[in-house]
Amino acid sequence: MPSLEVEVFLDFCCPFSAKIYKTIMKVHDAASEDLKGLQWVVHLVPQPWHPQSPILHEVGLAIREVAGDDAFFAYADLIFAYGLQTNYFDSETFEMTRCACSAFCERYT
Repeated sequence: MPSLEVEVFLDFCCPFSAKIYKTIMKVHDAASEDLKGLQWVVHLVPQPWHPQSPILHEVGLAIREVAGDDAFFAYADLIFAYGLQTNYFDSETFEMTRCACSAFCERYT
């Protein structure tokens, strides 16, 4: 059982979530032996003003289901830490159908 559990609510299309994620990863990477019991609980919350967000979350959940937590966090790193998130902003996907947006996500993720 973890000594400390931190819950985080993130949206893969939210620039503020990207800032939070990057900060969390810095804390996680710098954690000392005293924080070995620290457990991060990530809740994915697609916000309604990012219509393409559910697609990114579906991909993340599928990755976690098939390949596990490490693969999920590698995906989250691609989205948040390495800037792929901007590929999915409204300015890039506004004119796309859901099918076109899904194909776009598959190509760039």
